[in-house]
Amino acid sequence: MHEGRLLAPAEYDGKQLGPHFDSLSKPRQEFNAPGGMMIDLFDLPYIARLPRPGALWHMAKIAIRFARDKKKLGRGSRLTMGTALMGRLYRSVLDAGADLYADAQVEQLLVEGGRVTGVVATIGGKETQVLASKGVILAAGGFSANEQMRKEYIPFAEQHVSILPYENTGDGIKAATASGAVMGADNHANAVWAVVSKRKRDDGYVERYAHLIDMSKPGCIAVGDDGKRFGNEASVHFVEDMHLTGNVPSWIISNAKNVKKYGLGLSLPGGGNTKKLVTSGYLKTGKTLAELAAQIGVDAAGLEATAAKVNADAATGKDSAFGKGDTLIDQEIGDPNHAPNPCFGPVGDGPYYAVQIFPGDGSTTVGVKIDSQCRVKGEDGKPIPGLWAAGLDANSIWQGKSPAHGCNVGPALVTGFIAGRSVAG
Repeated sequence: MHEGRLLAPAEYDGKQLGPHFDSLSKPRQEFNAPGGMMIDLFDLPYIARLPRPGALWHMAKIAIRFARDKKKLGRGSRLTMGTALMGRLYRSVLDAGADLYADAQVEQLLVEGGRVTGVVATIGGKETQVLASKGVILAAGGFSANEQMRKEYIPFAEQHVSILPYENTGDGIKAATASGAVMGADNHANAVWAVVSKRKRDDGYVERYAHLIDMSKPGCIAVGDDGKRFGNEASVHFVEDMHLTGNVPSWIISNAKNVKKYGLGLSLPGGGNTKKLVTSGYLKTGKTLAELAAQIGVDAAGLEATAAKVNADAATGKDSAFGKGDTLIDQEIGDPNHAPNPCFGPVGDGPYYAVQIFPGDGSTTVGVKIDSQCRVKGEDGKPIPGLWAAGLDANSIWQGKSPAHGCNVGPALVTGFIAGRSVAG
């Protein structure tokens, strides 16, 4: 297979959750179209072909359904990507008759005679013991929001910006290690890296945008303070280039024509909110590269030379510096209508826009060690009786080396299945 993700959920109808639909977490606003309408990765080829009739009809159907749902339900029922996956899992849990507790923070594991027998959790403001007849499975989503653990495991921790929920504070891992579990220590990387920008809203919430789409497009370049490129902007390993070169933070730059066509960070294709983002300081702009360089504090001569080199290379479609668009995985989120290279094109004429970017993550990958049955290992290398781990609480089966997009969601489902079957057995 030459393209795609390790896991790409099909869309799901949230109305199948019935009265429980409202309790399903809403997708993050910065990942959706204005108003909260969800857009799938499978919709991107249609967006790229707008306003052609077939593409226009596809997107119109989505918009009409969303408008009806918004009026009746308060949100869209067409769920995509991770929200679609969670909707299906939620339906399965409801159908199985499981007991669910909201806002139930696990404080510690209960251990009796060397065996994990349950957890102590704060439920409804009260400390409660929840006993387990067979065992406990930890799947609390890793530690992206745990400041201390980030300092221990993540490069450039002070500048690092995770796109994961602020609730992912490592509770499962902390409970396990307090009971004798050992952490993975020989990973290639301790997170699945993502390029992230951020903006503080008027209500105090910090929006975090993962640059999965715009950086792969023609005309988008990333530069450091010297105004020079330092890596392949379309690569899934671009954050590693940020780490290795010390360009933390750095900037991505594109001209107004490409920003309107492809978007740039929180500025979505079409450019409807560009002026607002400039006013808020999220976007920087300049009529010339020198003017933009002054706005963002990078070397003007370096930036002009970089743009001239990219413009010259773009005539052949070959990025002679970093090979942007040379591989199929680069091209997956490029512009299929841009020839000869779907990812590489000229920086072009001004005006220009820039967004400051930071190294971030889409998930942590270091967790407690597990065996082939997902049983958590103790310091002696043997399984801790009654304790399993799955998802981001378990150490990455890839040891942090991402083979493709979606590389942790698929294994999370697999380890969850294996752990559940092992517990049941």
